[in-house]
Amino acid sequence: MSGASGKLFSTVFNDSSAFPGKTLKDVLRNGMAGSPSFADPNRLGFHLAAAWCNLQVGFVPSTVVSLLQLRAMWAGRNLGYQPVPGMGEPWYGEKIVKYLETTYTAG
Repeated sequence: MSGASGKLFSTVFNDSSAFPGKTLKDVLRNGMAGSPSFADPNRLGFHLAAAWCNLQVGFVPSTVVSLLQLRAMWAGRNLGYQPVPGMGEPWYGEKIVKYLETTYTAG
């Protein structure tokens, strides 16, 4: 059990404007359904919530992606996230999602 039903997305990702009042489970549920009323370009919130859950239950080690990295990805979604600060092209929503997808296990 990851605890996604009891954690607000805004608290986990340190952004009070992010999915106000929605838990990680809410973001996962609505992102999976692709709800048009749920503004989440590239379904980044969905993928970050899933990555957080995977991290909590040990499906992905913190050496692959950490909570600090997940928070930095969310914070940099509009201005660009750089996996190695100051090096390389910044990542935006779509590229962050593509990376997160590589951390999922088959099953």
